[in-house]
Amino acid sequence: MIQRLIFRLFGLEDAPEYERVRRLSVPRQPALPRDGDVESVLNYLQEKHMVTGISIFTDEGALVATTFPEDDAMHEYSVFEQVAYELVDATHFYAQREGEWIISFRHNNHVFVIHAPAYLNMVELEAIARDAEKLLFSMGW
Repeated sequence: MIQRLIFRLFGLEDAPEYERVRRLSVPRQPALPRDGDVESVLNYLQEKHMVTGISIFTDEGALVATTFPEDDAMHEYSVFEQVAYELVDATHFYAQREGEWIISFRHNNHVFVIHAPAYLNMVELEAIARDAEKLLFSMGW
């Protein structure tokens, strides 16, 4: 009963949103991947930071790793590059599509494209980038 009241207070009346709130109410740290497989590291980062997808590029535009189809990831990178070309001082690019945020930003010679169900602030983005660099690039990627 109380749970339904909380869901109504936060405007989460749709059934698919219940599972997302339940996951947040039971804190648990995902298990760190034991192997150096890029896919398992990206899945770990997704679960740890509660985002729906991550793509990482070099500054030159080479795709390092992604949880999306490569064509979609390259398209999102090209959108970020176009915005960065038009607005030279822009460091972050936020776009909302179909209830999901697409956030692109540069960090230490890499471009990150993050899909998230909610708006992420700069501190959260830096934490994702730091964790990705620590896990992926310390393994020799």
